Amino acid sequence: WMKKFVRNLIVSTIMSLAIMASVILAKGLLPGLLPTVFGAIGNLSRGVLDPISRLATNVFSNLRSLHEMATRLWRLPTNIVGHTLGVAGSGEIARANINGIYTYEDNMFDNPATTFGDAVLYQPGTSPIEADTTLGNIGRNIHVYQVEAVHVMQGRLLGPLYLPLHIVSGTISIVIGAVTFLPPHKWWHEYNFMEHLTHNPNAPYGGGADIEMP
Repeated sequence: WMKKFVRNLIVSTIMSLAIMASVILAKGLLPGLLPTVFGAIGNLSRGVLDPISRLATNVFSNLRSLHEMATRLWRLPTNIVGHTLGVAGSGEIARANINGIYTYEDNMFDNPATTFGDAVLYQPGTSPIEADTTLGNIGRNIHVYQVEAVHVMQGRLLGPLYLPLHIVSGTISIVIGAVTFLPPHKWWHEYNFMEHLTHNPNAPYGGGADIEMP
C-alpha cells in the first residue's frame, strides 16, 4: 500500500503543479490573447458576412426595381389612355403631381372628375389644386380628390383590367337605372360597384372620404 500511496501522491502533485502552471500561464497570456482571438473571429465574420450582406442588399434592390418596373408596365395601358385624354382636353401636360397622381384641368367628360390610371381629369373649378396656388399645394374640393384617389388605387391594383371592369359595371348600372326609372344623372353611379368602393370604408381600396390628404 505504501507504493500505491506514494504513486498517487506523485500523480496528485504533478496534476496540482500542472493546474497551477496553467492558471499562471493563462493570467499572463489571456489579457493579450483574448482580444487577438476575438479580433480574428471578428475579421473572419466580416470577411464572410459583409459580402453576403452586400449580395443580399443588391438582390433586394434589384427585386424592388423589377417590382416597380412590373407595376409601371401593369398600369401603362390605362395610363396611356388617361394622359392622352388629359393632354387632349387641357392642351397641356399634367398640372401637378400629388402622391403620384397627375392632375389635368378642363375635363371633357360630363363629370366633376374622371380617372384613368394615375391621371385624373377635372372639370374647371373642381381640381384640388387652386388656380392661383403654387405647384403641389392643396386647395378646394377635397372630397372629389379623395374619391378619385381611390380610383387611382383601383387602377394600380387592376392595371389593364380597370377600364373594362369599370365600363362593364357602369353599363350594368345604366341598364338597371334606366329600367327602374332613376334620374339619368344617377345611372352611371347608382349600381356601379367600382363607384361604391370609393365610399365603402370596409371594402378593399374603398373609403374615399377617409383618405388622408398629403
